[in-house]
Amino acid sequence: MYMKEHPEGRQAHDTFMAEQLFGSCMDREEVQRAFRKMSIPAENRCFYVSVLTPVNLLECARRENLGRYDMLHLAATEVGRCCGELATDDFWILSGALPSEVIVLFSVCVKLFRRDRRALEQQITGTLQRVMESCNISGVCWRAYTSHPTLEFELLSQTFDQARELMAAAVMLGLTDQNISYEDLCAPGAEIYTPEYMRTIQQQEGRFWGALSRNDFRKAQSVLHEIIAVQFQLGRMNIQCASAMFYALLNKVRCAIDCMRLLAGPEAFEAFETAPRILYRKSLKEVEEQIDVIFDTFYHDESNSASPPPWLTKLSEYINVNFCDPNLNVATAADHFGLNPAYASRIYKRFFGHSILKKINLLRIERAKQQMLENCLLKDIAIAVGYDNPQRMNRAFQKYTGLTPKEFMEQHQTLDF
Repeated sequence: MYMKEHPEGRQAHDTFMAEQLFGSCMDREEVQRAFRKMSIPAENRCFYVSVLTPVNLLECARRENLGRYDMLHLAATEVGRCCGELATDDFWILSGALPSEVIVLFSVCVKLFRRDRRALEQQITGTLQRVMESCNISGVCWRAYTSHPTLEFELLSQTFDQARELMAAAVMLGLTDQNISYEDLCAPGAEIYTPEYMRTIQQQEGRFWGALSRNDFRKAQSVLHEIIAVQFQLGRMNIQCASAMFYALLNKVRCAIDCMRLLAGPEAFEAFETAPRILYRKSLKEVEEQIDVIFDTFYHDESNSASPPPWLTKLSEYINVNFCDPNLNVATAADHFGLNPAYASRIYKRFFGHSILKKINLLRIERAKQQMLENCLLKDIAIAVGYDNPQRMNRAFQKYTGLTPKEFMEQHQTLDF
């Protein structure tokens, strides 16, 4: 736990206390004792919990040659330092690192809350913004998700859970705002679940299951997109229901896959072997894309069309955008679309005349050539274009161009001369 003051030797103890405080339901006396041990003001206070998640942790860890947890610890220490500098007696701030995120707790004098809650929450948002902007030594970029306030300090574990629910909903919706508060994302339940809205949901449910019972998968595909458009509207969500809504959507997709698998042709059946991986996606956008991949694969195979399946264009675009990712290969590219790697490779080569792996290497080598002509170092070029080390890039470069990188640069220096 990184507090307003940073006494040596207390860090491990305070981190343990933070995990107990936020990770379990402690009674009032236990919370009071924990607060006293950490010197946190508790009486006549209002509490907000913010969860800070690192956006580029792995990238920074690779750059600093550190492990992921070491990098998070370094960044969390920096957050704690900033929080300590900004804390006052009326506006107490402390932070602690958990395995994949940093918690920031605001303990605010209740009179500030009652005087002008809106101004207080603007101050909290501004403080978080300053903390995230000030933490630039490690290079980690953050996103912050802030809970609804509580006046009961024994409810901090529930408030922390609320902040994490907000984070999950924001990730599901693909929001990229740096600072999101609970009120930004949801409306009161009475404003959401009106009789008209509930009738719309019931009609969508009936049309989906009716289409599935008739094996009308095009209709089922269309209704799934309608459900996403209506039930997952930003500002009309109940955060507590977001996960349940998301899993209900995934269950519909899974049922559709099971129905299509019974009728699928040989190629589509092979694709459906890995289609259930869609259920492990976190982003609604990813799921919506894969709904089209799955349904279009089924109908493309059924029609025996000589034209490429619609997912192939998306796969090609994905490779063109992400070829510098060192983790990109046949398996990860196919898995992004919930496809069997062998099936995706065979269809890709049938229509493009070369393998997915060759395409990735050709794109990397073209990018490497551009950087070589700019006199960049080979070790930097290799990392920048997606190779683990210069040796792997050298082998690929010679395989596809017939020249080593050194020979290529010497040849072009001669031409320039």
